[in-house]
Amino acid sequence: MEKDISYEEFEEFIERYFLQSVKEMKAYNDEQNEVESTAQYKSTIDEGMMDNISQIVDGIDDQKIQKIIG
Repeated sequence: MEKDISYEEFEEFIERYFLQSVKEMKAYNDEQNEVESTAQYKSTIDEGMMDNISQIVDGIDDQKIQKIIG
């Protein structure tokens, strides 16, 4: 089966998006004079990303899925 996106491309995208989010969060923390550990960054951003993914999946038009599954 031909894929529209490979797992490697997906993984690279997630990493780029995560690191972009780290930069944004760091800039915000710098403005607030807050310091967080690597684990705190990972936990906070991971939770936000999972919420975003759930919202995206929930928003997928059922007709698009139905076209695939018949």
